[in-house]
Amino acid sequence: MSTTLRNRASFTFGLPKTLHAFGVNIFLLPLGIATSVLIARTVGPTGKGSLDLIVATAALLAMVLSISLPQGVTFVVAQAKVAANVIASQLVVVSLLQALIALVVLILLSLTNYFQLFLPNWGLWVVAGVVLYVWIDLITKFWSAILTGQQQIAIVNNSEFIGRVTQFVSLFVLYAALYFSGKHLSVGFLFLVALSASTFICEQPLLRNCRNILSRVIEIQA
Repeated sequence: MSTTLRNRASFTFGLPKTLHAFGVNIFLLPLGIATSVLIARTVGPTGKGSLDLIVATAALLAMVLSISLPQGVTFVVAQAKVAANVIASQLVVVSLLQALIALVVLILLSLTNYFQLFLPNWGLWVVAGVVLYVWIDLITKFWSAILTGQQQIAIVNNSEFIGRVTQFVSLFVLYAALYFSGKHLSVGFLFLVALSASTFICEQPLLRNCRNILSRVIEIQA
């Protein structure tokens, strides 16, 4: 990677990387609290409980299915034992298989009396939404692991920062619009907002990596 590309990838607003990471985490803490309060004001305590149940179930599935693969990916990439683009393509296939396992688990769970302990009984769309959330979360974890192994931690922090700020701003705009119109926001639509934020976080390092690869190809041809 050229010096210019490395500087862009490691942009930390002029701060040392450690201080930048600490500052991002400190900022995200009150932002998360503010987002939680805003969600409660938007859909009410019952709606927030349903949303928390959906997100918690998706996070639990992602944690179990990841089976510590992100840590192993970081080690392998840091040791330069495999090219990042090669392992990235392999991890996309792995994440799809993991999402398929999540789908099977949820379908089997829906056949029991314990389904409502994990998800609201809202039909197949909530199962599809959770599976999609799990897949995006796994992809995000894998890309973050690859970038961490390449010592591009600033990209991971910046993507998380931008995604969470975007989520909060989107919720604030929706809340303001609904407040003045006298309408209410459904939990399903709010889940789509959270899903969009996760997708945005996921695509940031992916797009940056694609631009870096394209720039390398242009440099080689030049």
